[in-house]
Amino acid sequence: MDDIKEDISLKNRKKLPEELKSKRNNMIFKNLLIAICITVYFILINLGYYNIEKNIYMTDLKIFSIIVLAISIILFEKGYRKDNEGIFLSGIEVLIIAIITLAEQYRIFYSFDNIQMLFNLVPVYFIIYYTIKLLINTRMIEKEYSATDVREIVKKGEVK
Repeated sequence: MDDIKEDISLKNRKKLPEELKSKRNNMIFKNLLIAICITVYFILINLGYYNIEKNIYMTDLKIFSIIVLAISIILFEKGYRKDNEGIFLSGIEVLIIAIITLAEQYRIFYSFDNIQMLFNLVPVYFIIYYTIKLLINTRMIEKEYSATDVREIVKKGEVK
């Protein structure tokens, strides 16, 4: 009978507690929301390339890149002050977005098909990046929980 109770408790331990599930779900929701915003941003920039006059488009790109760069600097400062690596890494992601936005203006000067395709696929690159990031972060949360579970089992074994 004790073995059955122990098996049931081990199965319950394998399930993530509600606290970690909500942490994981919040992280997934935030990253999906960010990925959707970035994708929409680059889709709008791509549509602007085809529909806006070139001089206005270049001015818009410069303004957008300065705004995104300012957001990146704010995230760097916030991450440094709070000593939070996650915020700092988000700042790096936003910095990359600013660089890509600034590089978009060279699309006008170089009308090679490869360059056009490269810039058109930027939203796809970010979707792939955020999918991989979500998978890695979810795996890390689950490994973190299983590692603490192993420590508890080892401690219980020592007590007996």
